[in-house]
Amino acid sequence: MSDEIDMTRLYGFEGSEVMYFHPHKLLDGAYYFDEDANRLPVVIEEWSAIPLGSKLPSADDLIRDIIERVCEDEYEDAGEHLDDGLDEDIVAMFQAALDAWAEGVVGACADRKLRDIQVTWADDDSALYDGAPWATKP
Repeated sequence: MSDEIDMTRLYGFEGSEVMYFHPHKLLDGAYYFDEDANRLPVVIEEWSAIPLGSKLPSADDLIRDIIERVCEDEYEDAGEHLDDGLDEDIVAMFQAALDAWAEGVVGACADRKLRDIQVTWADDDSALYDGAPWATKP
């Protein structure tokens, strides 16, 4: 088994909200047995992963959202104030803060489903991914 983690991939069961960077982590404790105590095959999904920081809004969108929220309770014509906060220096400061924050955010989110992987079990109870140990996968 390769201990190297590919941060560009995530693995999960269909519909999972929590995914892992390595399929072994996903399968820890997630064994499925039939009524005769035989381990059952299971399908996991492989997804491409993108950094969480890449999902942050733009500085313009964030400033517009702040102005909208502030004006919402006080002014019915909040739309007229949307451009008030879009001074170039303010946008640049917000963008610098967002960029710094994005660099510090750890983790990833699923982007595109790449494939299904059939997991079966060898006689020694090690996982086989599409019929082969993980170390032999590209």
